[in-house]
Amino acid sequence: MHKRVTLKIDIQTYWHAGTGRGRSYEIDSVVHRDRDGLPALPGRTVKGLLRDAVAAAEALGWYDASAKDNAKKGGNKQKGAKTSPPTIDVVNKLFGPLGTDGAVTHPGWLLLSDAILADDIREILRGDSTLRSALFSNVFSTAIEHGSGSALNKTLRGIEVAVPVALYAALDIDSSANLHGSHVHPGSMDGKVLAWINTALPLIRGVGSHRHRGMGRATFTLSTRAE
Repeated sequence: MHKRVTLKIDIQTYWHAGTGRGRSYEIDSVVHRDRDGLPALPGRTVKGLLRDAVAAAEALGWYDASAKDNAKKGGNKQKGAKTSPPTIDVVNKLFGPLGTDGAVTHPGWLLLSDAILADDIREILRGDSTLRSALFSNVFSTAIEHGSGSALNKTLRGIEVAVPVALYAALDIDSSANLHGSHVHPGSMDGKVLAWINTALPLIRGVGSHRHRGMGRATFTLSTRAE
């Protein structure tokens, strides 16, 4: 039970996925680049965004209806017997438990590559340094003194940003392991995983740092392709 899907990340504003490194005295943080010097999102970053979205969807009860439907198909219960609401623990199934406080861990069902530009665009950019440089810009900010509205001394900060682009990540689903306790029949698990992810994707509104200030606005979509 293995499927590969493509996750498209359509970034609509300037965005910044930092590396923790700066550039001389001018820029405090530069954009993460792939091996060709093109802007990219690390797979761990994309996976973290997905995990947060799925966790939020689960907390909102968006998966409860599916859990109840599958529990009804699971067998007969004694009439009048009280049962606790069924849960499907989507987050730990897809991403694996965090392993806090010595808890037993296991791999999740999802594996994500880095999110990079499309191959045809990459081919053009590889041979043109002028076009590559046009993918980046610098943004500066400073702290403002309350009351006077003046800039505070020594508070100027600069970050490198990337222009709006569409990035693509390969998302592999392997639900052949860790099926114990699942409310879903193994034969239909891959379809369920896609439905869970699609349900959560609208909750991701941005990527990178400063996304709560309007940077990195993005939409996430899936296209399926069996492997």
